[in-house]
Amino acid sequence: MLTLVSIRFGSLYDAGDKAVREDIITFATTKLLNAEPDKVEELTNDQRLACLSQRIPLEFNSTTYIAQANERKQVEGHMRVCLKIDAAFESMITVSASEPLLSEAAYTVGQKTVPMFGQFSKIDAYLNNHMVKSPEYFRHYSI
Repeated sequence: MLTLVSIRFGSLYDAGDKAVREDIITFATTKLLNAEPDKVEELTNDQRLACLSQRIPLEFNSTTYIAQANERKQVEGHMRVCLKIDAAFESMITVSASEPLLSEAAYTVGQKTVPMFGQFSKIDAYLNNHMVKSPEYFRHYSI
């Protein structure tokens, strides 16, 4: 079902004029942020994480209750996809969907809030609290 929706939005995006494309990106941004983009003055940590994980493949480290709650929040409100839930319903494996429109929405948000993506210090907050596993390519930066 996700595939059919993606195909429809992709087809509308490709066939639409500039106004249609902007509306689709606004819709995708609303779903990614779980809020109206026009009403967001400053991104919350959850919104920032949703945008970062859409642009950079981040893997959650769901070993603590707080990390598990944050991961559930990303699935419930920020378009993260749940692949597997353990038998006790305590932890799960999630990924950001490979959806070009959501990536475009994250890019659009990043253009409006350049420091969010322009500084690795924002990513550092997630890596230091052990909520997100540190990807191999971050080891090259002094975070």
